[in-house]
Amino acid sequence: MKRNPLLVAAAAGAALLVPTAVSAGELTIGNMSATPNPVDVGNAVTVSNINDSGSTCQDGAVSWLVDAPDLSIFDMGTASTDGSGNWSFMFTPTMPGEYIVHASCEAQPGAFPPIQYLAVSVFAQAPGTTTSIAPTTTAQGSTTTAAAAAVVTPAFTG
Repeated sequence: MKRNPLLVAAAAGAALLVPTAVSAGELTIGNMSATPNPVDVGNAVTVSNINDSGSTCQDGAVSWLVDAPDLSIFDMGTASTDGSGNWSFMFTPTMPGEYIVHASCEAQPGAFPPIQYLAVSVFAQAPGTTTSIAPTTTAQGSTTTAAAAAVVTPAFTG
C-alpha cells in the first residue's frame, strides 16, 4: 500500500490543532450589577459591569438581552463602553416578576471567545409593594449555586 506523505502530514497537523482550538475557546466570565433592585414596575433599572479587571470590555461593544417573567426574550441591542471599558444600560420592567439580564462583550469585532457576564436577576414589583431580598454572593469562578429568597408584602388597596 502506497502512502501519500502530504496526506499523512496533513492528518497529523489536524490532530495537533484540535486540542489547541478547544483550550483557546474558554470563556472569560465577567460580573455585572443592577440598581435599583428590586424596582417598581414602570421605573428604570440600570445594569452595569463591576469595575474590575475581569469585567471591563476594552475596545468593544456589549450586546444584551432580557428574559421577561412571561418568558418573552428581548434583544436590547448593544451598549458602548467608555475609555476604561466600563458600560451600562437601562431598561424598564413592564410587569411584576423576575427579569434575567444577559450580556456579552466582543472586545474586538469578531473576537472569540467573547466575554460572557454572569446573568443578573432584577425583581420587579407592583408599585406600592415592598420586596426584601436576602443577599447572596458567589466568587468569580465558583461552582456554588446561589438563590435569593424574596418576601413580597402587597400594598393595601381597600
